Amino acid sequence: GAATWSGVFTGDAERWVLNGDVRMANASLASYAAQTIAGPLDISADNGRIGLTGDLAVAGGRSEGIVGALLGAAPRLSFEASRLADGAILLQKIDVRGQALTVTGSGGRGLTGGLGFRGRADITDVSRIRTGARGTFGGPIQATSARSGAPWVLTFDGRGGRIATGMAELDRLLGATPRLQLAGSLDDGRIAVEQGILTGAAGTASARGLIEPQGRLRLALNWNARGPFGVGPLAIDGAVTGAGALTGTLAQPRADLTAAFGKVAAGPLTLSDANLILSFRKGADA
Repeated sequence: GAATWSGVFTGDAERWVLNGDVRMANASLASYAAQTIAGPLDISADNGRIGLTGDLAVAGGRSEGIVGALLGAAPRLSFEASRLADGAILLQKIDVRGQALTVTGSGGRGLTGGLGFRGRADITDVSRIRTGARGTFGGPIQATSARSGAPWVLTFDGRGGRIATGMAELDRLLGATPRLQLAGSLDDGRIAVEQGILTGAAGTASARGLIEPQGRLRLALNWNARGPFGVGPLAIDGAVTGAGALTGTLAQPRADLTAAFGKVAAGPLTLSDANLILSFRKGADA
């Protein structure tokens, strides 16, 4: 969409500051779109270091997926970032506030030239993602980069607080305080998930793969859970193991899973060593 910026210049060729305001119309990022993004946006230069400071407010935000549910119609973003003289990008401060999401953190450069960031991400109201659900989920984020141009190494350790999805079997498996541990890297806009582990009260799941630009998902899954399970007319005893894939996008994810059961009972019929294929989708045609 169209963008306008107006500001006042002060300084000289080596050190200068542009204090101004920006307004962007019909902006979009991945699955999230906004009617307008506006607010103060200042640019500065100091002997090869370029600084960018903003305090931006969104109006008319919309998305059909999880991102839109968390950000809502009017999130706010404030930040301080710099492009250093050697080309390194440093995020000095960030504060994102959505209707059900907060992200805060700060970064700096170490004595050996490495870059670092520490922050926290919190989902403050899970019911925004699914009607009938409740609880919170969040934890610390850490990121490091050995030098300018090197990939960022990322970690996240999130825990639930009084989580309930409204789906009885899933709530039994997750419990009220599930834990999600992620480790990976960010390079050229692509996140490589080297290890993702979700630990619940009666099951675990692991993931490995890619989250590509525009939120595209390419993740391989492995999982296990402890029974008994009740799924419609089926009664499933014992442990369940399986594999699968998480594809689609962050806005409309799709999980295709295989499941191996020790014993499945459907009325008078009992099956041993049964295998099932399960698909879960989010979207208008799910």
